[in-house]
Formats: sequence, C-alpha cells, structure tokens
Amino acid sequence: MRAHFLQLAPPSPEAIELRATVKVTELSGSESFVHFDCGGEPWVALLAGNHNLAPGETISLYVSPAQLMVFDSNELALTRVAA
Repeated sequence: MRAHFLQLAPPSPEAIELRATVKVTELSGSESFVHFDCGGEPWVALLAGNHNLAPGETISLYVSPAQLMVFDSNELALTRVAA
C-alpha cells in the first residue's frame, strides 16, 4: 500500500486496523511522516496535518481494503475478486 493510504481514523466500516509502534515522526509543513514498526517490519505513513507522535507510542493506523495491492510469490499483481 502507499504511505498516504494510511490514516489515524478508520475511513470506512471495512477499514483494516494496523497496530503500530512509532519510531520517529517528521513534521513536513502540512504533512507528517510517521516511521513505525508493524509486525516486526519497518513502515512509513504520510499523514495529512501535523502529528507529533512520541517514539515508542502504540497507535492504530487504518487502511481501506480497496486501497490494498496484493502480489503473488512471482511479484505479479493479483486480480481483485468481487465480494
């Protein structure tokens, strides 16, 4: 998923929650880059607005399932299946 697809509030009832531990927050004008760990992996979120999240803080980030991109073991994009 792209960094700007993550949000601090669920964008829809179907949103997927990711529990994360903040590593660093970079304030960049009207946006914030939040570096965090999720499932033992490093990630980055690009959030609208200024968010001064403390290192070590546990937060929830949300993404809409429609914004996820899934790839197979050969790095080929999988076709979306209608629900």
